[in-house]
Amino acid sequence: VYKLTSTLSAADAAAATADTQEGIYFANGLYTAIRQFSGLANVRWFGAALDDATNDTTAFNVALAVAVDGVLFPTGRAYITDMVTVPNNKQMIGVGVALSVFSVKADFNLSALGVVKMGTSENQGLIDKIGFGEEDEFALFTELFGIGLEFFSDRFIGRR
Repeated sequence: VYKLTSTLSAADAAAATADTQEGIYFANGLYTAIRQFSGLANVRWFGAALDDATNDTTAFNVALAVAVDGVLFPTGRAYITDMVTVPNNKQMIGVGVALSVFSVKADFNLSALGVVKMGTSENQGLIDKIGFGEEDEFALFTELFGIGLEFFSDRFIGRR
């Protein structure tokens, strides 16, 4: 269900501009359609294929930037090539650590601070029910970064 409008509040206008994947805001000439939903935004709305072959990095980062409460990571393997940032007061919730999985491969950005970065305030946000690869991917990540996937400083998952 969508709400069609010809005027946007300043907050909606900023969110519509940030929503480059048109997951919630669809602009068409003079009108903008706004997806009506409650709870978490599904990352698939933002173009995530979750097929372990298509780069889903932009879909996750745009979804997390635009969605008010956060993002649902449904069943699938998200192939990412750069850091995913979970802003303050937002959440990224999967459906199970074996079902919602980040896949990191050899082309991951080695200058990134980690695979997932959490917000920096007291309201850092939340990640739950999400897995991070299989044993071969842990081995690859260890080879690339010199360590395995783990939490650091309660905000980063990745390398020191």
